[in-house]
Formats: sequence, structure tokens, C-alpha cells
Amino acid sequence: MLTKVLEKASDVFKAVFGTSNERVLSELVPYVDKVNSLEPEFQRKTDAELRELTRQFRESLQGLESFERKQEALEQILPLAFACVREAARRVQVTPNPESPYPTMRP
Repeated sequence: MLTKVLEKASDVFKAVFGTSNERVLSELVPYVDKVNSLEPEFQRKTDAELRELTRQFRESLQGLESFERKQEALEQILPLAFACVREAARRVQVTPNPESPYPTMRP
């Protein structure tokens, strides 16, 4: 009896607050939206420009001592860095992966 009550309570909490995975994913949605919005811009960049961006990302993280400063810098460059990596991967991908559950990741 107690087990059933706890299961019901758990179901109610999940319905109201979502599962822990849903909460994590909801925090990532703004990053995904930003990366997707950058896609056309990064498709126009040359390979040399993508390499230069990578160098700039590394440079921007050099010399940051505190964890907080590193975290701030990473949060600023995260969408740009991911868009850069995604475009580089798209260019070197020889065979599309039809099994990919991520349609934006297909060429």
C-alpha cells in the first residue's frame, strides 16, 4: 500500500516538475537554438576561418585562473565553439548517418 502511494506521489512530482533528464535538457535548449541559428553563418566560413576561430577560442581561455572566470568564458564561447565543430564535422563527414536521431546533424 505504501509503495503504491509513493509511486503515485512520484508520478505527480514528475508530471509537475519533469524528470531530472527533462530538466537538464530544458536548460540546454537555449544553447541548441543559438547553435542552430549560427549554422548559416558558419557554413559560409572557409576552413581557414574555422581554424582561426578555434585558435581564438583557445586563446580566450588562456590565463584564466579562477574557476568562475573559466566558466564565464566557456559559457560565452560554447555556442560558437559548438557551431564551429559541427560545421567542421559536416565538412569531413564522408557518409551521412541516416540512423542519427538528430536531424540538424545530418548534412
